[in-house]
Amino acid sequence: AVHISRLNLDSENTSRFLKIALAVPEDDFLAEALATRRATLWSAAFLVLFASLAALAAAHMVTQPLHRIAEETRAYAGGNRRLNLPTERQDEIGSLSRAFVDLLERLEAARHAESEALSRMKTMREKSVDAFITTDEHGFILEFNRSAETLFGYRAAEAIGKNVSLIVPTPHKR
Repeated sequence: AVHISRLNLDSENTSRFLKIALAVPEDDFLAEALATRRATLWSAAFLVLFASLAALAAAHMVTQPLHRIAEETRAYAGGNRRLNLPTERQDEIGSLSRAFVDLLERLEAARHAESEALSRMKTMREKSVDAFITTDEHGFILEFNRSAETLFGYRAAEAIGKNVSLIVPTPHKR
């Protein structure tokens, strides 16, 4: 690279001047620019690496509790009735966990109420003076209470699994 400067020797006579040329090898001239470019590239590479690691860490922080929720849900479906969900968190994952626990508590309460109601109904059918017979959609006997045993003359063990035509009088079988 060459830089030329013109210096006037006499301020009144501009035809007298001196030209000074400064020649600098290209490598020396660009050395500082190349060093700056190299430093910038290293800085950019470091920032990309740092941002990637930060993104991985953030993704792990989000997905780890979600994996925990999925594992606990699979364990619950497999019969484990104790859930260990991150309900203490104050973010969306904690909110999801609390909603899930609330849903399961309501489901358990509904199951318990249903079980109690079915138990009461079974007791009522067994203790009833009326004959109770339950069949499936094909007419096969599923339940046969004591009063039905007395009325029809079959024990429950003999009637259950048979077609209801077993207890229907011949003229009405059709």
